[in-house]
Amino acid sequence: MLTIPLSPIPSQTLKVVLDDQDCELSVLMRGPNLYLDLTVNGNIVQQGALLLDFVSAIQIPTRNFSGTLAMFDTQGNEAPRWDGLGDRWQLCYWSDGEDGAPRNMVPEFDGPIGAA
Repeated sequence: MLTIPLSPIPSQTLKVVLDDQDCELSVLMRGPNLYLDLTVNGNIVQQGALLLDFVSAIQIPTRNFSGTLAMFDTQGNEAPRWDGLGDRWQLCYWSDGEDGAPRNMVPEFDGPIGAA
């Protein structure tokens, strides 16, 4: 698991390399919730993913991104708030097959494409 550094601000965009994937991540506050946009190698992978505690932000597998991204509440199991980003709520990345990754909310899409 890799922790992606975030700042306690309502909206931010950062570039990070995850398993040789050039990623641009935006964490955005819309109303009371935080959402994630993800672009990988110039391809839009996800827009407007609701960030919840220990729930994969990428619900349907795609060939344009491998691994799992999710918020993790270090003090409980609440949905993230911007004022605790980087401290209480951490954005984490797990490589495909890595132990401890959160499961998808849509069970039939669990795991990488082509996994049995």
